[in-house]
Amino acid sequence: MTLGLINANPVVQAKKERLTRTRDQYRDDGLLIFVSDIYSGILLSVFFLGVLYIPKYVRDIRDPEHPYTLEQLSVLSEDSITVDDKLDRILITFTPTIQHCSMANVIGLCLRAKLKECLPLHYKVDIRVSPGSHADEDSVNKQLNDKERVIAALENPNLRQLVDECIFSNEM
Repeated sequence: MTLGLINANPVVQAKKERLTRTRDQYRDDGLLIFVSDIYSGILLSVFFLGVLYIPKYVRDIRDPEHPYTLEQLSVLSEDSITVDDKLDRILITFTPTIQHCSMANVIGLCLRAKLKECLPLHYKVDIRVSPGSHADEDSVNKQLNDKERVIAALENPNLRQLVDECIFSNEM
């Protein structure tokens, strides 16, 4: 952690209980079907995503400034994730803890990097700051959804290290 914290005393929520779901529960709800078959030596995978499936990937991302997850800081919730399987689009809206949060871009990069690892390539992911939750909302949204800017940011070794620390903090 850095010495000059932007939000020195964030409000921390208790970790939510995680429900264990079976494939049948997902299938009955129409939220998730994952089919894996080997046909003529080729692995075929079919994904149908649902709102309850994406939080599984992003709920444990750590805040870049604090030792808490985005979920614990109420930066991200299940309600802020929208999945449209017909259009293969995912919209994630997050709320920084303070209006002038300088880590909003890093949080967005963490979300994008984690989902890039976990999802099939054909999904279009839009990541946005909640309306009215950041002083520079338009600029942050533009940076987070500009492919060239995201690639350039993740090529920066210092920034990439910070993103990796936030994504993989629970696995280390």
